[in-house]
Amino acid sequence: MNLPPIERYKNNALIRMTPNQRKSANALIRKVCCNYCDGQCAVLDCECVQMISYSVCCKWFRHCILPQDKALFAEVVQPQQ
Repeated sequence: MNLPPIERYKNNALIRMTPNQRKSANALIRKVCCNYCDGQCAVLDCECVQMISYSVCCKWFRHCILPQDKALFAEVVQPQQ
């Protein structure tokens, strides 16, 4: 699957989540991400980078996982668009 690039702020910084948004995002990843297994990313064969970051840095999370929680998606992404 060829995913579009991650959106960024006008200063080229990645979109950031608040601590509460990150907590919700991590719960969502644990629940629905098919690439997540015991803290690891099966695709990258390393620790899940999205779980340890406040930035939206994973294309799979941004385009496939985050939209599954409409409220969280609206909080995190839509204000930037």
